Amino acid sequence: MNLPLQLFFSIFVAALATLLVGYKWAYHIAAGNGQLALYILLLWVWSVNMPSIMAFDTSGITKPDMLNPQSISRITMFFLVGSCFIFNLFNTNRLQVAPTPRIRPPLTLPMLIFGWYLIDAFLVLRGQDLLLAMYRLAEWILLLFLIATVVTRAPTSLPDRENWVLRVVFPILLLMLLLTLILLPIAPRLVYSIGQNGAGRLGNPFAHPNTLGVLAGMAFFYFLELKPRLFRLGLLLSFCVMAATYSRGAWAGFFLATCFFVFLKPRAMYGRFFAAAAIILLACMAWIAQDLLTDTVGKFLARGGSVSSLATASERTEVWQASRHLIAEAPLLGHGYIAGPKKLNEIMASGVSAAYFRAVHAHNEFVQTQINGGVVATLLLVIFLLRTVYLFGTLGGHVTPRFFPVHERVGYNALDFWHANAKY
Repeated sequence: MNLPLQLFFSIFVAALATLLVGYKWAYHIAAGNGQLALYILLLWVWSVNMPSIMAFDTSGITKPDMLNPQSISRITMFFLVGSCFIFNLFNTNRLQVAPTPRIRPPLTLPMLIFGWYLIDAFLVLRGQDLLLAMYRLAEWILLLFLIATVVTRAPTSLPDRENWVLRVVFPILLLMLLLTLILLPIAPRLVYSIGQNGAGRLGNPFAHPNTLGVLAGMAFFYFLELKPRLFRLGLLLSFCVMAATYSRGAWAGFFLATCFFVFLKPRAMYGRFFAAAAIILLACMAWIAQDLLTDTVGKFLARGGSVSSLATASERTEVWQASRHLIAEAPLLGHGYIAGPKKLNEIMASGVSAAYFRAVHAHNEFVQTQINGGVVATLLLVIFLLRTVYLFGTLGGHVTPRFFPVHERVGYNALDFWHANAKY
């Protein structure tokens, strides 16, 4: 057997073994419900392969043809996962009495955003751009339905419900960490890359360094809060991976999450008062010592680039300057999902801005959304973010929790088997 065949066979065997282990784990989480276990496994598989996680070349610059080996493999994955989802949904031999999956808050607003993108695509796009937009929207809608299907089968008791959902999400975070650590000594070029500015960053074939950094930060707080077995090792590994990604966004999110964690962890109000006082004191000390911290922190955040460029946000502002032309051309409907950001490359290459690089996205979620879907999409995004802020209030118990609405229903309840299973 030649080397390519051996490599293909090895990858096939590894993938099959991973799926079998994943199904066994999902079966354990589902408390013996085979149908729910398959839903959970499909959610894991598709989450790892979503466009925001896998490098899919949304710009179309490096892979100009719509059909290339990467896109063909993703389309195949989409139809395999989608077919398994539909088959499992209507498999009457294994179907247990349970509510039909329905999109509920907080999935309503994402569905409205993607629904508007679909309508907008038919209004402004044609040909290959329209087909690509429809396909990518179908990917995200499949993910939302998988999430809704799993969540509607969660326990009805709110604390157990939240813990159960965390157990469902955790394998995705763990897979990203382990995949990175396994590939690092075997194929370092797949996970560790050094950019033109000389800064090295850790990632993996399925996760950009920024995405991996955020996922590692989420895993850190999972280990910190639930304290599963070997949680100290998990804390160390997740923190080291996050640090090695050199992701400024991940560090910013980690800092904010730490502030929320420190403030919300104490149950008593006086404990939260002292936590808030400590956070404010540290912020004041950092402000007083900013001259001492500027050089060190600035050079770290610059990732090998110019500190002055970081301070003025010049690279970002050049992208936004080019984005202004696209927004002015189509303020109401935008330029279409996926197709809109592609035009940034054309604008920046035409000399409208003084940029020395070509952006593949707008480096700002509001600007990106405006380019994609116009005013309606941007308004829906604002509402979505405001609702997210509202959900933060539920963590402190200041408002009624509505993150996963509990509703009366008859059928399978994972809580029935909860105490029969060991806690991870």
